[in-house]
Amino acid sequence: MLPIETNPNSLPTADLQAMSTEMLKAQLAKAVSITAEYLAYIAMVWQELERRGEDMTAMRHGLMAYVPMIANKELDARVVVNYAGQKTLIALMSNLPLHEQQALIERGSVDIVELGDDKQQLVRTIALGDLTASQAYQAFGDGELRPVPQQYQLLLLRDKAGIRRPSKRARVTSNIKIDGDYLVIANTHKLSLTTLRHFLREHNIE
Repeated sequence: MLPIETNPNSLPTADLQAMSTEMLKAQLAKAVSITAEYLAYIAMVWQELERRGEDMTAMRHGLMAYVPMIANKELDARVVVNYAGQKTLIALMSNLPLHEQQALIERGSVDIVELGDDKQQLVRTIALGDLTASQAYQAFGDGELRPVPQQYQLLLLRDKAGIRRPSKRARVTSNIKIDGDYLVIANTHKLSLTTLRHFLREHNIE
């Protein structure tokens, strides 16, 4: 049985250390399942509070932001628990009918099409949690999971239109920091703060 208390100091560390790796994995899977069940229960409580006219705006943050969708049967709680932190994936999966979400959770992966050097169709099966944002957008669209032929045609159209993935040199990043007298971008490019100040002053930019 899982411990009821969540205080780390109260957890049965000795019991956990005595368990085999397979037993620990089973406990972890059970904990994830229970977490999803708790989230579904919270959604029911949320829905009842809203029915009573309570303003729940202040609580719409973190995982709680998904609770209204779970309450309205638009999102399976396991999607939120399994892929917490992957906002793009959760948003795209929420556009699927509930039964398709559930089937996809059970499968745990999707087929992703890539173009070979001579534009031949290459298919890879990738775990949902390992999808990049661009792969997720390719796999999901218009409230459905795109089948392989549709993904292939989409890639051909993008290739014909000259749409390419950004190169590493053109990569947009928010990794900017100040190191001494320099502005460092992506731990690669340095720009003198003095030079930057002169540029801003010359162009009347405050």
